[in-house]
Amino acid sequence: MTLFVITLGFEEKFAVRMITRHGLDEGDKLLLVTGPPTRQAERAIKFLRDFASKYYGGRVSVEVVETHPQWGFDSLVAEVYKAVATRLGEGRVVFNLSGGMRCICLAALVAAQLLSLSGAQISVELETEDSELLLEVPHYVLALPRVVAELTPEKAALLSRIAAHRTTISKLAEKVGKDVSTVARHLRVLQRLGLVKVSGARPRIYEITPIAKILLQALRLTSKVQ
Repeated sequence: MTLFVITLGFEEKFAVRMITRHGLDEGDKLLLVTGPPTRQAERAIKFLRDFASKYYGGRVSVEVVETHPQWGFDSLVAEVYKAVATRLGEGRVVFNLSGGMRCICLAALVAAQLLSLSGAQISVELETEDSELLLEVPHYVLALPRVVAELTPEKAALLSRIAAHRTTISKLAEKVGKDVSTVARHLRVLQRLGLVKVSGARPRIYEITPIAKILLQALRLTSKVQ
């Protein structure tokens, strides 16, 4: 089962393209996240209900969650989070943030990051306004809250060393004065978190990823990494 979370504004075109791109299977759910009710939004909701009924019958459910931006951003995040969390199954969750109010899209992105902490299979995509590009948010960006939580001072120090120069495990262990097995264990975690990438056969070469560079810069601003 896949839960498709769609931020919906006045137009249904982004939602329809997402549906045709992914396809829907029996038991899938469409969760339309809207703002305060408007005539245009109601028309878009009706179109999507009719579309799902016509092409998928009763095999796919369509639900609507009306949010309240006027209550504040934190409440908006909580509304989206609760709406998705209560519908989580054993399948995956796909957020499409191509339409709808910008504040709702941002709240949905934060909710997706928080939901990823539970280990749920979360993906986020959005189209550009001209529909020329479909962008997918990398999983390690969604997992940034967990990444920061798992980035101990020891791992951050290793990351900083690798940022200065791509290297091998043995050379890195020599530089930091640790045994190879300890460094290898830390590197496996950093690789899982999407902060380092590996190339070559033997010896394997480790280098940091673009998101790791940004994270290191942010940590240096807070004096957590030298």
